[in-house]
Formats: sequence, C-alpha cells, structure tokens
Amino acid sequence: MIAIALASLVGVLLLGCGSVVLDEELTLYRDGSWKNEAAVAFPSSSLTPIDFENLEQQLDETTRLYRDMNARMSWKRASSPSPDYALYRLSAQGRELSSLMESNDMGHVTVKEIEYDGRPAFRLESRNSWALEQGLDYRLTLHAREILESNGVEDGKGSVVWENPRGTMYAVLVPKSRGVGWATALAVLAVAAVIFAVLAYLRSRGPSVPMAARAVPEQATSFCPYCGKPVIAGMPFCGNCGRELPPHNE
Repeated sequence: MIAIALASLVGVLLLGCGSVVLDEELTLYRDGSWKNEAAVAFPSSSLTPIDFENLEQQLDETTRLYRDMNARMSWKRASSPSPDYALYRLSAQGRELSSLMESNDMGHVTVKEIEYDGRPAFRLESRNSWALEQGLDYRLTLHAREILESNGVEDGKGSVVWENPRGTMYAVLVPKSRGVGWATALAVLAVAAVIFAVLAYLRSRGPSVPMAARAVPEQATSFCPYCGKPVIAGMPFCGNCGRELPPHNE
C-alpha cells in the first residue's frame, strides 16, 4: 500500500526513530477501480532538512511512477498534532486492479475475482512483513459494500480492520458501487428541467378552440325571447334573466 511505500522510501532513516505510525484505508469498487489513502507519522527530530528534501523528491518520483501505471498519486506534508512528529498524507487511485497490485510490490497485494457461495466477489490478500520487521505501528482499514469473510476485525458495515497483523491479511468482499458523479447528476437534472418546461408550456396552451365555438354552449339549441341569451333545451326558466320560457317545440 502507499503507506508502506512511503516508509520504504525512508526505511534507513526510520530505523531507531521510535514510534512510527502507518495508518491507511483502501476502498475497492465494483468496476475494478480503487482508492488508497494513508497517513504516516514519525519523529521529526530524527530527520535533517536534507533528509526531508530527499524524501519529498522521492515522493515526487513515486507520483510519476503511479502515473506510468495508469494510476494517480498525490501527497502533502500536513500539520501534525504534535510538534515533535512529522505527518505526511498520501492519496492514490486507479481504474484497474492491476495498477493496485503493480504499485504494491512491497505489500504483496493480490486481488482476484472469485465466486463465493454462488455470488461474485473479490478476494484480497496482503503480506505486511516489512512493517512488522521494522517494528512499525501499522493499521489497514478495507472498505467494501459487504465483507463476506476475513481474518481481521469487521464492523458489520462493510469494513474490516487489521492492526499490526501477523502473517497474511485476507478478505472476501463484495465491492462498493460508485455513485453518480456531480457532473452527471447536474446534466440529468438540466435535461429533466427542460422536458418539464416544455410539457408545462404545451399543457398551458391546451387545444386550439375557435372563439365562435366557445361563445355558445354545446347544449344551447335556442335563445331566450326576452333577453336573447342562449338557453338549454327543456329548461323552464332563462338562466340569465330568470323569466319563464315558452314551451319548446320540437
């Protein structure tokens, strides 16, 4: 993972530094894409300004290597809660599982598509022997839609955690589905708004009816002999003037 990658870049410098914390999160998606975020903290007093400069140059080089593997990586030196510690935050993501495995030679990460109890699933395995050998404090959280089986601590909500694991970490999981992006959602809403506007306009117009047809009710077959207004056949009184109408002759 990228946290181990950063630790490997400063492996010699980290020896004897005291407590070095590597905390990272990995999310797998159904379409094969992935996202990896990490935080690495170590005592800043053990590194000289030149050490930090060399470290960040190597991080820039690692960023370019990720790009060559059709993945993206970014990093920044963040403000640390403790003035005695340096804190780096890293983020990487890719569109294919192959780029995840290629970028994690030290972590020996493998991800395979399998069938689990008749369901399509992924099986992830990772060995973290390097971090254990160096005595680093290592924590990995894996996020998925559902964890079907693992040797970590599951939260029942699609995540599993390993802390300073011994041996191989593994999990059988159903990956997450990516949500609709903001750009796509806004485009859909814009099209829907146009459609509703057109429908509202057409409904407001209604069918075209000649003025003559609107002037005389459809049922009016005669006129009041007193006020001249149309009356409905069979009515005993005029609806306009109220006077009694003469009998209607067929």
